[in-house]
Amino acid sequence: MVTLSQMAAGKVRELVDGEGQPEVVLRVAVQPGGCSGLRYAMYLDDQVADSDTIAEQHGIRVAVDKMSLPYLSEATIDFVDT
Repeated sequence: MVTLSQMAAGKVRELVDGEGQPEVVLRVAVQPGGCSGLRYAMYLDDQVADSDTIAEQHGIRVAVDKMSLPYLSEATIDFVDT
């Protein structure tokens, strides 16, 4: 499963609070990218499927679909504001 740093979780919390929908999850996915390989996507999602893997980290629910899970097994998401 994806690891979410505390800094990243804080930024996601700001975005979730701005949306006004506390039930949304942070969805992380891998999508086919054509000739360039894979593309990584990350967005707030209000739809959770039964086949999704959900983990709560630092108060943020993170959802990963079953196809993306093997590609993200040791990924870490961090946030740096510069």
